[in-house]
Amino acid sequence: MHAVALQTTGAASFKQTAGALNGGTHGLSVVTSGDTTVSISGGSVTGGLSSANGIGVRFGGSGKTQMSVANASITGAAAAIQGGTGSFDLSLLQGSIISGDVKLGSGNSSLKLETGASVEGNIDAEAGTNTLLLTGSGSGSFQGNFLNFASAQVDAAGGKWVLGGDATFVDGMEVVGGSLAVNGNLTGNVTVRTGARLGGTGTVGATTIDTGGVHAPGNSIGTQTVAGNYANHGALQIEATPEAADQVKVSGTVDIAGATLDLLMSPNAASSWNISNGPFVIIDNDNTDAVAGVFGAVNRNLLFLDEKLDYAGGDGNDVTLELVRNDIGFAEVGITPNQRAVAGAIDGAGPGNPLWSAIALQGDAEATRAAFDQLSGEIHASAKTALVDDTRLVLDVINERLRAAFSGTGATASLPVMAFAEDGPELAPATTDRFAAWSTAIGSWGRGEADGIATLKRSAGGVVVGVDGSAFEAWRVGAIAGY
Repeated sequence: MHAVALQTTGAASFKQTAGALNGGTHGLSVVTSGDTTVSISGGSVTGGLSSANGIGVRFGGSGKTQMSVANASITGAAAAIQGGTGSFDLSLLQGSIISGDVKLGSGNSSLKLETGASVEGNIDAEAGTNTLLLTGSGSGSFQGNFLNFASAQVDAAGGKWVLGGDATFVDGMEVVGGSLAVNGNLTGNVTVRTGARLGGTGTVGATTIDTGGVHAPGNSIGTQTVAGNYANHGALQIEATPEAADQVKVSGTVDIAGATLDLLMSPNAASSWNISNGPFVIIDNDNTDAVAGVFGAVNRNLLFLDEKLDYAGGDGNDVTLELVRNDIGFAEVGITPNQRAVAGAIDGAGPGNPLWSAIALQGDAEATRAAFDQLSGEIHASAKTALVDDTRLVLDVINERLRAAFSGTGATASLPVMAFAEDGPELAPATTDRFAAWSTAIGSWGRGEADGIATLKRSAGGVVVGVDGSAFEAWRVGAIAGY
């Protein structure tokens, strides 16, 4: 039996915002020859509790059906959702949890799948002319198979879709916004428009990257296979480590005329790098034709290494990459004498030295100068200056206490009388001969800097306590402690 069954020759409408529909056969069954609208925005629908042929939501009849699911779950044994013979427009929005296959029926259908929706099963468009839209602003993943779709589009500005299964799109896949990572097998041509991005480690059909589009093979370091022709007029983004680099493997022709090569060194500064690493094959051209065109520009985050590209490398028609030392000396980046002295010493060490390798792969001048500062040791001299200067705080306290105890500064020269005080009572000085206990607060702060030299800021503060008393007429004996 069904939890809810609707059957009519006219229009039908169903809305669920909460609760659970649990059916032995179907959770929700709608059979109509008219237009049908179904909205499930909460709760759950379950079919197949007592039948292996049970379906979560089932449509029958030739009418046009529109269905949306958000923040709800649908589960079925034979299928989670089954379309009828009419057209079917299905939207699986954020928060949708679909457990089971989705089958769109025999009419012309469309599926909108939003990031934040989950489908555990395959999605089969079955018959008709059917379209797929992957959208959303977050991160979405589908590990099942897309079957029998005519065309697909990714329009997920600010979002990313990851496909892990097999997908067939007779009229191809178009990426117009956001990012698409293909880790499975996508049969059909792929076009990446301006502002969009293609990546992954799977196989795609013939691929075209428009101006402003980006192809970034791999999820980190990896290879993506193009089963067909490859034309990139946008950007090819290659990430490299000391051991490997991204690669595009192409079975058809290769055209990179005017494309930009973006080199991303990972890590940007690593002592494990050696500029003799490589050459790396970044485009493996399995076809017999030569590569058409060259990169119009190369973007790299390196100060001291230049790229060396060979468009007839590998087995004769591959694109290979090497890194070679350019003629910019390490000291040319330095500004201060300390920086230039350290840079010259490191540059003289040559390849194979860990410090040389780390500096050779620097890509930011400011960061490089900061590294020279740290290696120069100038902070030690500055710290010594600060420590010596702060020792006066305790010395000053001792001297001030002695002056107070002896009621003067120790000067013996007498001055001529300039004037006499008026008659009357006067304050007598404290008696200093006896034992005394005292305390005082201390504090100091300062700053040392110069053009291009690391700035040192210092501050100190605390309290000093002491006891003292007179001894042997002209002596004062005491002890101090402080924090």
